[in-house]
This record gives sequence, C-alpha cells and structure tokens, in this order.
Amino acid sequence: MTAWAFAAAGLGAPLGVATAVVYGVMVFAASLPGAAVLVVDWVRRTPSAPWLEQPAGRVLRVPARPEAAPDA
Repeated sequence: MTAWAFAAAGLGAPLGVATAVVYGVMVFAASLPGAAVLVVDWVRRTPSAPWLEQPAGRVLRVPARPEAAPDA
C-alpha cells in the first residue's frame, strides 16, 4: 500500500517500500520493552521458578517523602 501511495505521489515505489520497512522495524523496536515486561511476568508466574517468588509476609514500605523534608 505504501509503495502504491508513494508511486502515485511521484516519489517512487522503492522509497515507499523502504519507508514501510523502516517504520515496521521502529514499531517492533518500540514494542520490545512491553514484551520484556510480559516475559518477566510470565516467568514469575511459572511454578518452576520458585526462587523468583517473594515471601508472603514480606512487604517493602517506602515513604512518600522523608520526615524532615519541607513541603514543596
């Protein structure tokens, strides 16, 4: 479709194909961080990886701001 649109605009079909390929590669690269999050979540839920699970009673508490910090 991109090749046809570029050819109709007078820019040439090869330029349209190259643009479509570069765009596809950029979209794929942009989706990799999300894929990594899904894979890590899947590994943590897998029963064969018990060393990745946190103990049930352990909770990490982080204060919103230090006690001595002034209000902004």
